[in-house]
Amino acid sequence: MKTFVLVSCLLVFTQIIYALDIKEISIMNRILEKCIRTVPKRENDPINPLRNVNVWYCAFTKRGIFTPKGVNTKQYINYCEKTAISPADIKLCKKIASKCVKKVYDRPGPIIERSKNLLSCVLKKGLLELTVYGKKK
Repeated sequence: MKTFVLVSCLLVFTQIIYALDIKEISIMNRILEKCIRTVPKRENDPINPLRNVNVWYCAFTKRGIFTPKGVNTKQYINYCEKTAISPADIKLCKKIASKCVKKVYDRPGPIIERSKNLLSCVLKKGLLELTVYGKKK
């Protein structure tokens, strides 16, 4: 029985560790800190800077996910694999990200505006809460 419990615990921890890309999270944390400091604060910005579309736009632009030509869709959706907390969260994260990409990029408009609308969509649908960033303040 003890062996079964130990193996079960190891499987759970392996899934959690597998789901997170610690190196990428560390890089993104440094980028987010810089973006939080440099993005001008506006009157209607949320108290938590991680809920600010402009902060995420800054960070994803620095990571090369948002470019002048638009969003690198594959890289954006696969970012869920690097930051989602559990395998179930990865699946839901990808689903939300895919729906928002389709919804936003099927419409005409400037690339920057569409990229920010994409971020607004995923934040409103709760994608952040599925990742390690949902736990930060």
